[in-house]
Amino acid sequence: MNGRLYLMALLLAASGRAEIIDRVAVAVGKGVITDSDIRLEIRLSSFMNGAEPNLRPDARRQTADRLIERALIQTEMDIGRYPAPQGQDVESDLAELKKERFPTGDAYRKALAKYRLAEADLKKYLLQQRAVLGFIDARFGPAVQVMETEMHEYYTERFRQQWENKNGKPAPPFDEVRTAMEDALRAERADRLLEEWLKEGKSRTRIEFRDEAFQ
Repeated sequence: MNGRLYLMALLLAASGRAEIIDRVAVAVGKGVITDSDIRLEIRLSSFMNGAEPNLRPDARRQTADRLIERALIQTEMDIGRYPAPQGQDVESDLAELKKERFPTGDAYRKALAKYRLAEADLKKYLLQQRAVLGFIDARFGPAVQVMETEMHEYYTERFRQQWENKNGKPAPPFDEVRTAMEDALRAERADRLLEEWLKEGKSRTRIEFRDEAFQ
């Protein structure tokens, strides 16, 4: 085999291996979600929850759905020029995560190694989380209105019982948790608006799952 043919064969072999390792799992509009994107997302989510990664086909499909939604949000953020989170915010989130979850730097590094993650992967994940939360607040927050009577109803019918079941003692007076009631109701309604928006977005976006990637 001459040099040129050998090089072509080598490139084709490398291309074939790359296709197996990082094949397209979902086409979303003009973009794609790869198998490695899905597996990385599962490892990151498992790291954040302290759980074992679930790589079964149904779990990968659910994760792909989450990445589709994130892609739709990112497209809308780009079009609407929504402000991006700042780097220092992510550093603060990471510092808080380390403080809450890992007693030492060595424990943190071992956890990253266990889930086969680089710190850059984790920072990007935290950045994406902040971006999504910021988008939800900016896009849907202004449309959410909460009445005083609704906050009282939430406190009486839901919060008080949940508090007592969890803490084994009477809930604090309404006035002490009024802001928490308002925030909870706003978040619930913003989530519903987001679900409706995502449903509509999916209906008008070309989304093609590659079944072979979920076997």
